[in-house]
Amino acid sequence: MRKYIQKQYKKDDPIYCHYTRRNSVNYAGQKSMAKKRGVEWHFTFESWIEWWVNTGHFHERGILDTDYQMCRYNDTGPYSIENVYCATGKENRSISITKPKPVISRNILTGVEKRYESIYKTQFDGFSKQSVSQCCMKNQKTHRGHEFRLAWP
Repeated sequence: MRKYIQKQYKKDDPIYCHYTRRNSVNYAGQKSMAKKRGVEWHFTFESWIEWWVNTGHFHERGILDTDYQMCRYNDTGPYSIENVYCATGKENRSISITKPKPVISRNILTGVEKRYESIYKTQFDGFSKQSVSQCCMKNQKTHRGHEFRLAWP
């Protein structure tokens, strides 16, 4: 255990009991897998433990469909306190707990940009949700003379 952790928490603190070698290995594994997948990781070991304890599912976490997992909204963006929720693996795949994906379109000819609250809102200007989504994922360059990108604040 690291010395600064012992200074920060008293041994009778309910979070201190989670500062184990096993949990340290689990944290490092999750952080490493995020890095391999090209996903940013904004949790420290301490904030990761606190987040799990606050979910109430610390001892039920794991990699199986029935285990609780740290899931990202829309499966995009970094692993950060503002962008994750707790669900079972099965729930994460079957339900869509989403935050709107803000989108910016840029007219190729004029250079004028417009911000949309979500991909869905681009439909009101005659754009296809599927094409806008493909542009945002970089699978398609343009749609109807516009470039699209996700606009994370």
